[in-house]
Amino acid sequence: MKIVKDETERRNYGLAGSADLTPYYFQKSNNKHFICNLITATGDSYHTDKKHRHEMTVRIINLRHNNYKFICFYGGKFDNPFDLIKWVTEKDYSFQRHGGFFETSESFVDFHGNLQEYSNAFMFRIYDPEILSQLKKKMKTQKVIIYY
Repeated sequence: MKIVKDETERRNYGLAGSADLTPYYFQKSNNKHFICNLITATGDSYHTDKKHRHEMTVRIINLRHNNYKFICFYGGKFDNPFDLIKWVTEKDYSFQRHGGFFETSESFVDFHGNLQEYSNAFMFRIYDPEILSQLKKKMKTQKVIIYY
């Protein structure tokens, strides 16, 4: 596996007006899988750029730790979606969703939502089809509150 990045582009970005976005990927079997954009030069401050670089580093470390099968963007105290599901089940909590839990993209599926009884937004980017299948199977047995 190899981490690669594309050319940086200046784009409109939130309240900052514009920022430099550098897409990062990992390469597996000659296929590029998008990780996320590194966002820099927002005009906010050096610390914001430093924070974004740190977040990218943490994501790449997490991705490597998980054998490039999934990555945690945010999960409260959980870096693994199965640990989160286990904890929710043990606490007898409910998952919250607005739309679907699974958002499909070209080279990954995002698994995201929140918890009803305990504010804990989560997002995991899943690259491995077997992990995705296991997650979908586990989520069929969970308590879910749906918001439209």
